[in-house]
Amino acid sequence: MREQNRQAIQASKPVTTGEDCSFVNGGIYDNFSGGPAISVGDKRFYQVLGTEAGQVTDALVVDCGQRLVTRVMSGFIKNENYAQGSCGNEFGDRFALLAPKGALTLTEGATLQDFERIAEATGKVQVDGTLLALTKDLQGKNLPKRDRIDFLCGCKLLYPDLPEASQ
Repeated sequence: MREQNRQAIQASKPVTTGEDCSFVNGGIYDNFSGGPAISVGDKRFYQVLGTEAGQVTDALVVDCGQRLVTRVMSGFIKNENYAQGSCGNEFGDRFALLAPKGALTLTEGATLQDFERIAEATGKVQVDGTLLALTKDLQGKNLPKRDRIDFLCGCKLLYPDLPEASQ
């Protein structure tokens, strides 16, 4: 496991982040990419996560006021309508479980923890508040800086007047 971990770290490319906070090459295997940060109001935004093949996998939901992030997962969803991300990858322009098409509204709940409970109650998604696959290597250690995703990029972009955005 240690040798596999070392080889993955050495072979990985640095994360590239676009002006709209879209990114490519996230994670130890460069297998996470994200679409642009999209504001949903109330100091929150989301980003669709996907693969370079256009598979929409998850949505990151970030609360800039709390400086917290969670991942909403529903398994692989092939989205029919792609939008080209600024980093050169394709992302579904609408996460299939989000309102109005789906049952989930990202502004529900006073806190991100409340939102997580509401999302899980739909019975259609799983919520991962820990984000381990996005932040840790194979041994549970923090990823090298070049492999880390800036989860708060959208705060700086969409809510620059928040004191929390500049930290």
